[in-house]
Amino acid sequence: MTRLLGRILLALFALAASFIALGPIVWALSTSLKRNADIFAVPPRLVPTVATAEHYLRLFAEGVHWTFLNSLAYAVVAVTAAVSIGAIAGYALARYRFRGRDAVLVLFMGAMAVPSYALLLPTQILFVEFGIFNTAAALPILY
Repeated sequence: MTRLLGRILLALFALAASFIALGPIVWALSTSLKRNADIFAVPPRLVPTVATAEHYLRLFAEGVHWTFLNSLAYAVVAVTAAVSIGAIAGYALARYRFRGRDAVLVLFMGAMAVPSYALLLPTQILFVEFGIFNTAAALPILY
């Protein structure tokens, strides 16, 4: 009986956590489908009285979709490169015994322990020094 109660409490906790996590996303999507007059209505409503796509049409008319496609292209290239290199390195470190293997593992673990925010300023300084700051070449290097 206590095990069943524990599972029920865990399920209720997970349900509450999912509502907390997904609530803002659902609200943002709902707001994007409302007319301008309905966005600031009192009391606020989750479901729009009249759904409209005027905000999305305006974004596409202003050319924002090219920015999204550019970001998608960079993300696909960065993820493909990271997964490929990581898989090869992980396989080599897991299957082969070689001198310095433990040092390489410690180096990788140490690099992951450094917060990425601590590297922002040094990375910017390096990019400025190399002359690639604010260019298309800098973004793939960051990833």
